Amino acid sequence: MKNIVDGKIYDSDTAHLVADSSMFHEGKLYRTWKLYHSEEGNWFVYMFEGKDNFLECRPFSDEEACSWLLENNEMEAVLKYFPGSMEEV
Repeated sequence: MKNIVDGKIYDSDTAHLVADSSMFHEGKLYRTWKLYHSEEGNWFVYMFEGKDNFLECRPFSDEEACSWLLENNEMEAVLKYFPGSMEEV
């Protein structure tokens, strides 16, 4: 799927799906978020209502992408894409 935001094309077919997250309400799938990383190094999230009803494409900075991954407990992705961002104790 291609989407244009601020004159840039965000294409989920050519970008790498890094992680996704879902929210349920009253036992039904309510929202789905999919975080992508493009070959050019750009981050973006596609948001859907339910599984397939597209709502929004939002570009993310590196910091926003790292925070989103941390909030969604995607530790392997944090370590892969943001090495050195976490301090071992």
